[in-house]
Amino acid sequence: MREWVVKEENIEYKISLGRLTYLKGNKNEWESVIKSILSYFNNKKTMTIISQDNQMLKPKDYQIVFLKQKAILEVDDTSNNYLNSKKDDFINEVMLSPMYRDFLESWEMLQEEVEFLSKQKKILSQDKFNLLPFDKKDLTKKLNWEITNSDFSNEDKKLELINLYAKELFNKQVLFFIEIPEKTIISEAGIKKFQLHVEKMLTRGINVFIISEHIWMDGAINHFYFSDIVNELQIMVKKEQIIAKIPLIVEESDWIKAINWSMLAVDNYGGKTVELKLEAVDNLVVFVLVYFIFIYNEWRIIVDYKGIPANIIVYLDRLI
Repeated sequence: MREWVVKEENIEYKISLGRLTYLKGNKNEWESVIKSILSYFNNKKTMTIISQDNQMLKPKDYQIVFLKQKAILEVDDTSNNYLNSKKDDFINEVMLSPMYRDFLESWEMLQEEVEFLSKQKKILSQDKFNLLPFDKKDLTKKLNWEITNSDFSNEDKKLELINLYAKELFNKQVLFFIEIPEKTIISEAGIKKFQLHVEKMLTRGINVFIISEHIWMDGAINHFYFSDIVNELQIMVKKEQIIAKIPLIVEESDWIKAINWSMLAVDNYGGKTVELKLEAVDNLVVFVLVYFIFIYNEWRIIVDYKGIPANIIVYLDRLI
C-alpha cells in the first residue's frame, strides 16, 4: 500500500492509497480534506503539501477529475468542460467533411447573390443587405445534441458519464474522484455497471477515489474519526511495536480480529468515542491488542476494564 501525507499548517493527515481508494463516510466529514487536495493539484495558492515516500508530489504531473454527487450526463450542460470538448471534437470532424466544404462554397456564392439583390432591390435610399459568413460558431448553434432514449434515467446518465471518462485518453496521471455515487446508482444492474466502469479505469492506471458510505469493491479504506483519518495501514506499521508490548501469546487470528474490530468500531462511531469492553471483543488478547492499536495511534477511546484481570490492568496503566 502507498500513503499520502497531507500537511496543512499545523494539521497532518495520512491517507492510505490502494488500487482503489475509499474516503469512507459522508461528504461533509471529508470536505476540508478534499478541498485541500483539490487546491493542491489545481495549482491554486495553498498552504497544503502532499507527499508520498518523503517526496512532494508535483501537481503538474496530475490531472484531477471530480465527479460531484449530482453530476450526470447532460449533453446541453455548457459548464461541463469534458462534454464541451467532446462536442467540439465532433464539430471539428464535421468541418473536415467534403460536404461541409461544398456547403461553405455555396454559402459564399449565396453571399454574392445577396449583395447583388441588395443593390437591385433597395428598400431605403441608403441601405444594404449582406449575408454574414458562416463559421464554426454558426455550426455549433445549429447542431442539436440530445439523448434519444426517453427512458434514460439519472442512474443511466451517471453511469454513461463515468463510462465516457473510463474510455478517455489522458496525458497525465489521473486522480478521479467520485462523490457519493449511492445517491444515484441504486439498482442491482446499475451497481454492476458501476463496478465494471471503475474496474476499467483501474485497469488503465487511473487512480480512483470514492467518497461514499458504502464499499463497492475491494480497495484501501480510510475512515474519518473525529479529527483523525484512520486506516489499516496505520495499524500495520505499528504491528511489531504493539505485539512486543503485550504480555500474552498473540496468534495471527487475534491480530486480524483486532484490526477488523478497530476498523468497524471507527466506521460506526457516529460522532461518539469508541468504547472498548471485554464482552464486545473475542477474547482478552484481542481486547489488549485493540487497546494498544488505539493508544499507539492516539485515537480516542473509552476503556471499560470490567472482567479484565488486575495484573493486566496494572500492566496497561504502567505503559501509558
